[in-house]
Amino acid sequence: MEENQNIEENTYSQEEVEGIVNKAIEDTLTGVQYDESKVQGWINLLCERITSSLIEQGKPYKYIVHCMIMQRNGAGAFVVTSQWWDTVADGQVIVSWPKDKQAKQEQQKNTLHVICSVFAVSMIT
Repeated sequence: MEENQNIEENTYSQEEVEGIVNKAIEDTLTGVQYDESKVQGWINLLCERITSSLIEQGKPYKYIVHCMIMQRNGAGAFVVTSQWWDTVADGQVIVSWPKDKQAKQEQQKNTLHVICSVFAVSMIT
């Protein structure tokens, strides 16, 4: 039983990672207006917060965090990734913020759009 608990504690959880990413974005950018001169700083802060939170979990993974912030002006943004890895042990999350429903409710307030991708590669073979 202890072995199953260890496996579960070290398993990639998409829900946990999505929660970490959403919290970092909301803590950093809620109520912020797009300002091109601040975008690089926001991206650095987001990547650092997300990576630190993932590492604090103590799971045996290598993480790759990628964030993009763009001005919300009606232009489309598409993100595609392709991986060749262990589909059981490794994982990926792509978070778009604000969510569509949230964006419609606060359309006048949100002047930026964020897409964060997190890749988790297991260090256990």
